[in-house]
Amino acid sequence: MRWDDGSEERVRPGDQSVGYATEESVCAQWLLEPGAAAEAFEANPVHVFTEFIRDSGKITKTMLLRRTVVAGVSESLVKTVYTASRAALRADPHIQISNESHTWNDAPIDPYADLRSLTPHEALDRLAGAKSLRQPERAALADAVRTGLSPRS
Repeated sequence: MRWDDGSEERVRPGDQSVGYATEESVCAQWLLEPGAAAEAFEANPVHVFTEFIRDSGKITKTMLLRRTVVAGVSESLVKTVYTASRAALRADPHIQISNESHTWNDAPIDPYADLRSLTPHEALDRLAGAKSLRQPERAALADAVRTGLSPRS
């Protein structure tokens, strides 16, 4: 690692005491200002997790929690709050969560794009055969069926 004064220091991969962030990002500001991440986390923990996901592009749950701790938030608080924040992270249209991996997408993701892309007949079959559908799934299937209907007069 090269410091601002020109000196260099070797850093081992995976060193848990090292924080990193994209230059000029909110995450870099949190690393440079002691207490800033903890203050932001107290105000809105989902925002802090979201910024770390955005800054990383793709990050595992373990690294997400580690980066938050390295930025200055208590480890026990991070673990507790992450569990409560998972639903909000899953609801963010820019975040895709697959197993333990969190991926940021600049364009919002439609979680029901696969249902909306069905032909009207496939969508109708799925609607008729489903024992229980959540409202967003039902709406996506209804959109697919509507694409095959002529406009209402």
